[in-house]
Amino acid sequence: MGYTAELLDRVRAQLAPTDEALGEARKRRDIVKDAAKNFTGALRAFNSGSLAHGTANCPIHRRDQGLDADCGMVLDRRRYPELGPDGFGIGPGAIVGQVKDGITGKVRAEYPAAQLQITKRAILVSCHSPLSTGEDPTVDLVIGLTRRDTDGLWIPNTEQHRWDPSDPEEHTRLLTAEPKSLRVTRARCIRLANLRCSYRPVSTGGTVCLVTPSSCRLVSSHTDGCRAWC
Repeated sequence: MGYTAELLDRVRAQLAPTDEALGEARKRRDIVKDAAKNFTGALRAFNSGSLAHGTANCPIHRRDQGLDADCGMVLDRRRYPELGPDGFGIGPGAIVGQVKDGITGKVRAEYPAAQLQITKRAILVSCHSPLSTGEDPTVDLVIGLTRRDTDGLWIPNTEQHRWDPSDPEEHTRLLTAEPKSLRVTRARCIRLANLRCSYRPVSTGGTVCLVTPSSCRLVSSHTDGCRAWC
């Protein structure tokens, strides 16, 4: 296992984002998140995605693509009772647009060239302020609604004009839970698996999805983790 471990360490070193990029990505995420927390009717905000999970990749041959940081803001349903399947069925389009307009000024106060656009699930913030390495981390902000009768959130599907169930906060809790030894092993396995999934061409001409919360169940120990992923 010694030589295999050495090879895997080399691969992980090539995948690892630079400290400068990680720091800048966290800074940009926090600026966007803080701006969202000040939006009228915001209940709370949270970090999510690979940066929060410790599974971020930025391969050395793709540095120019940079990191993407994820965060979310949950709306207070008392302020927006009409939204979503648990309300009057109003879709996400208008409120996501309002949040985008509401945070733009605060983001541009830090990054004057920043551009914000609405994607299927989130508000994508592109700062257009590359680092010396060429990396230019982006931020995805997801708007969530609490669900009436179960855990998790309703999150936007702007393409279908509806809200879909998800639980990004629980996903982050699972992937960052103790014990540390399992958390570190799982993160290493996910990073390697995501490299294969994200950058290996498939016959359909696209790419396959990243590892999901099922990894929390698949990687249940150091030994199982190595068998399952490494």
